[in-house]
Amino acid sequence: MRGPEAGGSYLLPSSAHFLVARKAMFGIALDSRLRRRLPRRTSALAGLCAGLLAASVSLGAATTFYVDSDWSGTQSGTTSEPWKYLTETAWAAINSALATNSVTVYFSARNAASDTDQAYDTNGDGAPDPIYLSARADTGSSVLTLDGNSKYNTSDTAPSWASHSGESKNRVRYLTAQNPSHLKFNNITLHGFHVVTTDANKLIAIAGDNWIVENCVCEHTSTGSDGPGVYLIPTADSRHEGSADYTGRCTNIVIRNNMIHDTFGEALYIGGGGVMDGSPGAGYPSHSNIVIEGNTVYNAGVWGAEGDGMDVKGGIENLAIRGNEIYRINSTARVRAIVIQGQVSGASQTTMIERNRIHDCTGIGDAAIAVVDTWGTPQGVMIRNNVIYNVNGSGIMVYNSQDTVRIYNNTISACGSLGIISLGQVSVMNNLAFGNNGERAQVAFVGGAAQCDHNAYSGDWGYLPPGASSLSLSPADLANIVVNPAAGDFTLKVSSPLIGKAKVLGGFSNDVVNISRGAFWDIGAYQHTSSASRPRAPTGLKVIATQ
Repeated sequence: MRGPEAGGSYLLPSSAHFLVARKAMFGIALDSRLRRRLPRRTSALAGLCAGLLAASVSLGAATTFYVDSDWSGTQSGTTSEPWKYLTETAWAAINSALATNSVTVYFSARNAASDTDQAYDTNGDGAPDPIYLSARADTGSSVLTLDGNSKYNTSDTAPSWASHSGESKNRVRYLTAQNPSHLKFNNITLHGFHVVTTDANKLIAIAGDNWIVENCVCEHTSTGSDGPGVYLIPTADSRHEGSADYTGRCTNIVIRNNMIHDTFGEALYIGGGGVMDGSPGAGYPSHSNIVIEGNTVYNAGVWGAEGDGMDVKGGIENLAIRGNEIYRINSTARVRAIVIQGQVSGASQTTMIERNRIHDCTGIGDAAIAVVDTWGTPQGVMIRNNVIYNVNGSGIMVYNSQDTVRIYNNTISACGSLGIISLGQVSVMNNLAFGNNGERAQVAFVGGAAQCDHNAYSGDWGYLPPGASSLSLSPADLANIVVNPAAGDFTLKVSSPLIGKAKVLGGFSNDVVNISRGAFWDIGAYQHTSSASRPRAPTGLKVIATQ
């Protein structure tokens, strides 16, 4: 829960790389010392001039460039003359093109001779090197896309590019927009890189509006010595447990369909506001409109530091965490799969945590999903259609909230502690909680109001009243509710007593796998069918004569 840079060391992006962007923005020529610090081609001056001429001629129509670090011939960024890496010259061409068009830079996904990752190599040692996104100088609305796996160069001697459909990706050491002047670099898409960080750096550091990070594989190696993994830079400064290199408020951030694993520190760290001590620099209000979806996260913190799967800091507005799979969160630092902080009093937050699968975790400190109030009090939180099982702590825990936290249609099983625990006001509807807490109480609501109904549970519910329409599951019921809980299959059996027994709620109509719930809802995260069929008629009824 600390800031990732509070009390720890890390490597800043080279000041030379950052100053390139700043000087380009303001039309200031680079001095010779800065030029020497930037990645540059070692070709002769004539070759460099030829590359510049070719790039300038092609900019009128071209919005695509190509990079292959195995190519050593003339370089203009074209298919036949790709750049070896992004030099000062390459960035000048990219920034010039961005003034009028969106630009895609294709990095060769694989080696020409084998379907293995192509390293992005700036110095010829064969090891992956970083990409400094602060070299983007254009401040307009054009989108810069860096694409690491859609195309590859089929020949190292006579470049020819083909579409790529394999698993290989362009391998980089890290990608970062973090900078000491707190500038934002907007409209950037990172697609399909294999990020392998071997030192004290984040995997990907985001600073700017309208970012997409997608289809990447991201990991630290055993030599990684600082983190976290994918990092939205905080708005809080270091005095408030944010960062000395904090950024301004960012909006429209999408992190989707990535695999993030074996990290130093948190797998995803959504920096925001920090310690709320009333002094300037706390970073409130913070970032807004953030979507984290379809990611696979495991082994967070395996190389050290804290190992939350997704750690969301204070002051974030309009956040959706959906459709992610999170497992093997086994850090000894007492962590969570998903943890969110709050907001300043009276401010809107609006957080949706839905359709996630969280399982097989032994390092949970309190709960797999934790809504906490260390930095601000949460507001507008909905937790629905999640599947949580085989974790050592609780399933869901709410510490506090400015308003009612809605906990709907979750399936929670085989947790070492309670399925749901709350210290604040909650509405708990349509949840399936069984086999938690050693078959003792499945929930606990302490100090706050709780509205419960249409839930199904084993053992004791743990709170009175459980709701007139809630189901206490008998041993026979438990054998018939879901297909194979031991194997993680919580889909409903055809004769499950949960079918048609949930309350139809407003605001959503799907289940954990995005199947429509129809007109008659089932209890838990899974809907047995998407039809509008009526629930099964009860069986085994007895007729009792009355006078």
